[in-house]
Amino acid sequence: MVRLIFMGGNGHCEGRLAAAKEAGAAVGLVANSLPYPGFEHRPRAASFDEFLDRVAQAHQHMACASVEYTGLSVHNGTASSDAYTSAGDNAYTFSSVSASSAPDHITYATGIGGLLFLCLRARGHLQSERAIFQAPVLWGLEHRLMPKFMRLGFAQLLLARAFRSGLFQRRFVKKHFLSPPDETTVETFFSGYTSCAALPDFFAWLTPALLRSLERSFAENPSLFENIQFLWGERDSVVPLADLHFTEQALGVHFPVSVIANWGHYPMIDDPESWVREVLRVASAAPVS
Repeated sequence: MVRLIFMGGNGHCEGRLAAAKEAGAAVGLVANSLPYPGFEHRPRAASFDEFLDRVAQAHQHMACASVEYTGLSVHNGTASSDAYTSAGDNAYTFSSVSASSAPDHITYATGIGGLLFLCLRARGHLQSERAIFQAPVLWGLEHRLMPKFMRLGFAQLLLARAFRSGLFQRRFVKKHFLSPPDETTVETFFSGYTSCAALPDFFAWLTPALLRSLERSFAENPSLFENIQFLWGERDSVVPLADLHFTEQALGVHFPVSVIANWGHYPMIDDPESWVREVLRVASAAPVS
């Protein structure tokens, strides 16, 4: 069995993996999302340092123990989960942890999840972790218009309204999904955004200054990108493959990429069986350096 620790992008929610979980169950892939503070009604972190500390703690538990994410519940405005519950202002505990030995695992980062993974590595976490980066938002971040626009307060209000708009949702799905998802999947997908209190935090924290800091870390320790396999959907209209050029240019390196013909940005939703096969292929292959 292979355990996959999924680091999603902005607005990710566990429900987006529903079809992939079902497809993986038959072939020994267990996928669970790394629970970010401020997502899915969880309490927000007070700072980026605190955010990363909580995420590092969560990843350590998921990698070292058999943790099954069983969903989020909200009672009287307080978010909690059977697998990830608030335990004070700055701490989280796992309540569904068994003492059994953990299966092999690999971390999968997509969108802004790739940048978060690198931030954790730069802080000394996940040093020996094998990872799959699928269409990550890295140095292309400072060339994208949306993050700049979203640092304006009124723009964040407009975006929040857009995520609740049926017209916006239909246009987004038509443009960015390769296979039309059913109504339940669409509702679940956008609930990730509407339940994400940390959405504005990411636009404040993930800035060009952060990239400059990561460049210095990479110069001091080139192993920042070791054991990372890049995957990209040929039909990705959210984060095009050309974005990787900005990362290669900034760091002076070239990253081998497996381009997958019939993938867009959301293969775990568009074609979960294909996604599971590719994840297992990479997980079973020799580590990349």
